[in-house]
Amino acid sequence: MMRDSVAVHRSIERWEAAGLLDAATAAGLRAELTAQSERARLRFSRLLLAATAAVVLVIAAGTFTAWIWPALGVGTRCLLIAGLGLLLLVAGARLERGPRREPGWLLQASGLVLIALACGYSGEQWANGSTVGVITGLASLLTGVLTFRYFVRSSAVMPAVSVLLGYVFAFVFLVRAFAEGSGDTLVWALDGLFVIEALLLFRALSTRRAPRWAAGAAGVLLYFMPVLIAATVVGPLHGGGSDTAWPLDAWLAGVTALLLWLRARAPGPRWGDLASLGIGVSVLIAVPLAFHTTLNAAGGPPEAAALAVAAVGGLALAFAIPRGERDILIAGALALVVAAWYYAAERGEALSAFLALGFTAGVLFWVATRIGHGRREPSA
Repeated sequence: MMRDSVAVHRSIERWEAAGLLDAATAAGLRAELTAQSERARLRFSRLLLAATAAVVLVIAAGTFTAWIWPALGVGTRCLLIAGLGLLLLVAGARLERGPRREPGWLLQASGLVLIALACGYSGEQWANGSTVGVITGLASLLTGVLTFRYFVRSSAVMPAVSVLLGYVFAFVFLVRAFAEGSGDTLVWALDGLFVIEALLLFRALSTRRAPRWAAGAAGVLLYFMPVLIAATVVGPLHGGGSDTAWPLDAWLAGVTALLLWLRARAPGPRWGDLASLGIGVSVLIAVPLAFHTTLNAAGGPPEAAALAVAAVGGLALAFAIPRGERDILIAGALALVVAAWYYAAERGEALSAFLALGFTAGVLFWVATRIGHGRREPSA
């Protein structure tokens, strides 16, 4: 954000010097840009301090509970944790209604986590499947459902958080209410929940005026999908760790294709930037997946793994450089560095490693000199 602001300030200076803007217009643009940068800085500062405060709060709660915990019964401990979670949830909801919403988001998320922990911890006192176990499981499930309904009406951010934490509440409900259920049944139930949520979100996004929270919730659901894929392959399908590689590769390919489609049809620069950021994240995710697929699933040698990761980085650079996509460019460069580092660690004593790494460095230097080639760069 700071670099973009400096670049715009320089552009205003050039336009004013070239006579494209008069002094009054240039001053107005500078004032608006300065105010926007200040708002972004304050928002980031609030978010950072709120996150720090949340961590300190967790440490303080841990210190307090370590002191008083032994003197409390399990039921009292559950009520204490749930009461603290409810307090944070209410406080966060009040903060979110004001101009400083970021701390409110963190407080509400922390409160929901504590309530889920209280419902799960109650199993130390009341067995799963007992009357109290079923009641606490239902309380967990109802907390997830009711808070989501509330967030949909009051927030553009918290519904996405609620979708993610909804799996925690559903997990606690299934464990506490159905003691005799197998782990495979639990995973299938969570898969079914995913399908239901995906269909509802698809329906919401397909409307002419999609709700503002739907895109964020869909993004969270999309990036939670690999957790369910891995759990399903290892659990109900009884596969090994290497068997997760190909399904996860298919998931990543689908997500990347969707992001490329969204980037090409983005209704505005904000959505285009978000799609580009998502593509950069996909490149970073592709690095460990390429190692996992090549080494574990395919049983390939280290050279093949390094080549696969380098190919990911090369494709990212080929896409990013002509389009000026900084996030994708950074992710692609990191992929190439990881590939070079891994190959050097595996084949560090071989002359071929030195030649390969030297060639990679030469290609990167050449690419750096070609960025913007043929374009007339504005003077600073």
